[in-house]
Amino acid sequence: MSGRLTIFGRMALSVGGLGAAIVAALVALGLISEAGARVGEGTAALVLVVAGLAWLLLLSWLWLGHAVLGPLLRGAFALGAIWFVAILLAVIAESRMRHEEVWIAACMFGGLTATTLLIASLLYRRMRGRSIVGRSGCVNVSCPQCGYSLVGKTDCTCPECGMQYTLDQLIALQDYDALRREPASTPPHASRPAVSLDEPAALPHSQ
Repeated sequence: MSGRLTIFGRMALSVGGLGAAIVAALVALGLISEAGARVGEGTAALVLVVAGLAWLLLLSWLWLGHAVLGPLLRGAFALGAIWFVAILLAVIAESRMRHEEVWIAACMFGGLTATTLLIASLLYRRMRGRSIVGRSGCVNVSCPQCGYSLVGKTDCTCPECGMQYTLDQLIALQDYDALRREPASTPPHASRPAVSLDEPAALPHSQ
């Protein structure tokens, strides 16, 4: 269904989803307070992280076919999941552990470590370039202008932004990792001498 939406429709739903997530978080905090429970900083942070994860999940669905925003949103969702677990453990440690300061610090440092590893992994994948075959087993091809996935298309025109490409232009602009390494290797025909089309090739003399 997300493939049928225009880019403006996706942007509108993204902004609307953010507003809905904020309202849901405030309503949840209000209900917790009305129930007589104490709304501490940890509880408020946990509710906000859950609302943020729900919004990122919506964004991941809306922009699933986008070659640029799709990986970024998946990384942001993974980052939110890391800190959801870290904050949840910190809230549990604050209420049940005797030396809660030590446990909370351990949860925060664990979250920072996992965040650093995640960012390093994303940067490494970005530096390597894209793989030719995607996770679905299809050729990983997308519009260089807007990033819309062109998998399954029978022509080289992007239905999202309207850009038209020739087949060789579309392949050259994909930023494949294999194409990045291609200039460093010598083509097998590079050492062959040039043959003039105006002069006939010399035939070997028979002995």
